Amino acid sequence: MPYELGRRHNILRELTLSIDEALYDTIQPALEQENVGEIFAEFVKARMHRQTQDELEAGYKAMASDEEREVEAQEWCNALIGDAGDEAR
Repeated sequence: MPYELGRRHNILRELTLSIDEALYDTIQPALEQENVGEIFAEFVKARMHRQTQDELEAGYKAMASDEEREVEAQEWCNALIGDAGDEAR
């Protein structure tokens, strides 16, 4: 089951990471002030959100490049606007 952003879980899991020593030395001051699990969770959530945004953008670009679909969408929008003008106020 994929992780859902914003969803709260009560079960904590242990995770062992191996990272480059230079990276560890860089983040060590932050690790002393905050819980490493919280830091890691925030990073992963941000990365997943960014990936989701990138996927959405790619999907929208693909849809926009479909000229036939764009013509149909424009016709639908124009018809909808015309219908709104016909309504009694």
